[in-house]
Amino acid sequence: MTFLSGSAALVYQIVWIRGMTTVFGNSSLAVSAVVSAFMAGMALGSFVTGRFIDRRTVSLLKTYAVLEAGIAAGALLFPVLLSLGMRVYTAMYSGVSANSIALNLSRFILGGGLVLLPTFLMGGTLPVLSKLFGQYGISIRRGFSVLYGINTLGSVLGCILCGFVLLRFFGMRVSVYMAVAANLAVAAVAFAMSRRENAIAAEPSSTEANDKALDNECIAGRQTVWPVVLAVGLGGFSALAYEVLWSRLLTLTLGNTVYSFTTVLASFLGGIALGSLVYRTALSRAKHQALVLAAVQCAIALLACIAPLVFAATHYRLYHEENIALAMILNGLFLLVLTTLIGIALPMAVHICRKGRSREGESVGDIYAVSTVGSILGSFAAGFILLPALGLMQSITLAATLNVAAGGLVLAVVFRSWNYRTAVAGAVVLVGAAIKVSTRESLVASIHNRIQPGTRLVYYKEGVAANVAVYDFYRNGYIDLYLNSSEEASTRLWHVQLFKLLGALPVLVHDSPDNACMIAFGSGMSAGACAQLVDSLDVVELNPDIDSVAAIFSEENLDVLHNPKVNFIFNDGRNHLLLTPKRYSVIISDATNPRSFDSWTLYTREFYELCRDRLKPGGVFCQWVPILLPRDALKVILNTFRTVFPHMSFWWIHGSSQCLMLGTPERLSFDYTDLSRKLPVILDSIGLDDYGVHGPEKFLSFFGIGEDGLATALAETERISTDDLPYSQFLGLAGREGALQGLDLVGHLHTAGIYLSGLEGPARDSVRQTLDCYLTLSRHLDRSFLMTQSAEARTAELYARIARLEDDQNVASALSYDRIRRQYFEKRLENHPDDAFGHGVLGYIYYKKRRYGEAIAKLERAVSLNPGLVPAYRPLVLSLISSDHFERAAELIGRLLQPGAPPALAAFARGAHRLLNVSQRLSAAPGDSTLYLAVSGAYLNLDEPVYAFEAAKAAYNAGVRDLLVYSQLGGLYEIAGAVESAQSLYLEGLARFPNHQGLAAKVRELATRRK
Repeated sequence: MTFLSGSAALVYQIVWIRGMTTVFGNSSLAVSAVVSAFMAGMALGSFVTGRFIDRRTVSLLKTYAVLEAGIAAGALLFPVLLSLGMRVYTAMYSGVSANSIALNLSRFILGGGLVLLPTFLMGGTLPVLSKLFGQYGISIRRGFSVLYGINTLGSVLGCILCGFVLLRFFGMRVSVYMAVAANLAVAAVAFAMSRRENAIAAEPSSTEANDKALDNECIAGRQTVWPVVLAVGLGGFSALAYEVLWSRLLTLTLGNTVYSFTTVLASFLGGIALGSLVYRTALSRAKHQALVLAAVQCAIALLACIAPLVFAATHYRLYHEENIALAMILNGLFLLVLTTLIGIALPMAVHICRKGRSREGESVGDIYAVSTVGSILGSFAAGFILLPALGLMQSITLAATLNVAAGGLVLAVVFRSWNYRTAVAGAVVLVGAAIKVSTRESLVASIHNRIQPGTRLVYYKEGVAANVAVYDFYRNGYIDLYLNSSEEASTRLWHVQLFKLLGALPVLVHDSPDNACMIAFGSGMSAGACAQLVDSLDVVELNPDIDSVAAIFSEENLDVLHNPKVNFIFNDGRNHLLLTPKRYSVIISDATNPRSFDSWTLYTREFYELCRDRLKPGGVFCQWVPILLPRDALKVILNTFRTVFPHMSFWWIHGSSQCLMLGTPERLSFDYTDLSRKLPVILDSIGLDDYGVHGPEKFLSFFGIGEDGLATALAETERISTDDLPYSQFLGLAGREGALQGLDLVGHLHTAGIYLSGLEGPARDSVRQTLDCYLTLSRHLDRSFLMTQSAEARTAELYARIARLEDDQNVASALSYDRIRRQYFEKRLENHPDDAFGHGVLGYIYYKKRRYGEAIAKLERAVSLNPGLVPAYRPLVLSLISSDHFERAAELIGRLLQPGAPPALAAFARGAHRLLNVSQRLSAAPGDSTLYLAVSGAYLNLDEPVYAFEAAKAAYNAGVRDLLVYSQLGGLYEIAGAVESAQSLYLEGLARFPNHQGLAAKVRELATRRK
């Protein structure tokens, strides 16, 4: 019975917390208030029920049955109470929202009120069962440890089932119904057993008789009880502090997902259960219980300090193997050892402080209540005082020192003389100091550095809401922001394009926006862009530690912190929209990944309905969404969005996983003339023109799929995400299925041409042709990203050259030679002039930009500083050949062909040698089409399609029209996806060679493809 009861209790806890976050918000303070209220109810129930059953003659089994039935009734009433609580909270919010203390106090009171009855009843079950065991001759020493262990094992099962199975497949409502059924079943069994309760219980065994005798002999005095009770409170404080601290630490490996939370909770509960059973079987007969308890507390402190070091030692391999199952198991085992000791401490304290068989309920209730109160304080203090003030490692140090102090208090009971007590106090101080000295402050920062090799950690803070880390990816040329190990923003071209577009797009499609609400601040780029275009902007952010991060990204976010039009609200975004009476022209959601533990509420139907209701007439909603989600999660989110915003469009930043969902009140429409007039000013004001967005066509090229196209793309997707069952949160890592979903959407991409007005005749045709070119280009870039194929990116570069879009920065970004990367390394070399890698990167960029002189200078400098810098040799050789430095190229190629050269370089050198030979011959005989074609073929062998195309085009322009010219140039058009150009060329060739079957077949094939 107690096993099932424990299972149901954890299901309720997890489900109720999730349910109440939709009302009280998903901030750490709100969740902590709910959890604290849950535990406070259990502590009060344990304390009151223990005294009640000791002072009244009642049927314990009937009492237990009533408690279990009451828990079930309270669970069934919870949705009604939650609805009432939401109304009360909404009514009082305006009066307390400005005062954070009053706001969180109101959350605590309301949250506690909602769960008070069922949690009070839950807290009462353990004292009742302990008392019942006593009536059957089982001592409190043996009975409590068994009951506590079995109950906690049930909690482990409930936690695992709820976190990994029930919520994922059945949702919150059905999960609660299953738990209610378990409580009612337990109540029915207890009631049936109560009919035989008055029968004389079996005579206790000789062992139990001995236990009873010992039980009556060893009742502790007041001088013993109070230090032990205080030690129990300190132990409870440390235990829950460890849970909070380890939950934050494990996000480095497992990510900020429901599975990391479940792993930590299950490990803690499992260890406590195991510890209770270990005490029952191995330690309950120990003669000096107080000494054992002191040793256990000191051992907890030791393991608490060692465990992070073990975690750090194993973390690198776990992270890079991406074996999440192994990571969960190993991290769970680390916690299990620690929490087993925690599980031993409580039943041992109950035994030491027992008050005799007539007061067993009170004994259990008091100790359990003190432990729970300590746990409440530990949970709160760890998250909101210790972490922000001390950081992870120092917080663990403090918790461990409290364990040592708890052990010292117990030792003071054993050694009653003041000399002994003074020695114990001194030992506690010395141990605490030793723990402090041995604790590595930089441990967490070092873990972050190992997570991202080739980076420099430029900022790190362990805040109330998240671990904030900003990396300098000095080998790639950008700065990146991570919150709880999830990438949030960077200075990469496509990231800046995304966030600026997120801030500007909904404002641009609105007729006359005046105010906006931005949910989540991140690096501030979206807020900075939006604030330039509206009269006022409310930014709602969970993490109060934004100043330093915003300063790092101040160039990209337009120094948004100092924009007077921006009003910061530190709260949960959904909670703000739920409670505020304010209406907005534009609402923008820049939430973190929908799989994360604290963002699932921002990707459900109920959230979208809330946003719709908070928009003014004609209002627009826009939300970020990533492509790489597990399985079909992306399509489920799109389908969910579409059910609330039917006039939906999907926008995609070329060559990335970054997308936007835009919901407009009417069918999307752009007046091209109006857009052309106002867009240049807007692009300049928000800085998008510095990131490759120069005009209407490029801006509109990010349009991906309109409402008609989405209806087709999502025709087979019926599932939606709801608060009850948020689909994407319970899936595993994004794998191949997520990429395949993205590739499927690539097939549905179309241009914004059908949504354009204000264009007629040739101008309309020209704009639509340009948009068609961008569509082909974006498909190449998106496939390149999703399939991680650089060859597809080079094909995009070739198409950009053919379509005269060769300055496109998204193409340059996909091949790592965009302006942002160039500026980064130019600045870096100013401070580090002997950085070989930096010279090599700049040389490659100059080569791609055809600045051969500068490329050669940088690349030669790079290899002189570091002859082993393999990536520098390829662009150096090609730059020398392209600038007619044939002798220097030949000398370098010869060196690369010598024995001992890396195989990849030797293979390249052989191809470069062929290119060098034909280039020298062409230099001596310019205009020779045969040599142009030979150069084209040599470049193709070297995987340089743009140079191959230019050489083939030069052969065509030389005036010679033989079959080889048509075949070579037409094949390159086909590779690039320039079907119309290829077909036109093949038709010209067929006119010259009407009987050539190969050309005729190509013409027919391409005609079919165009249809």
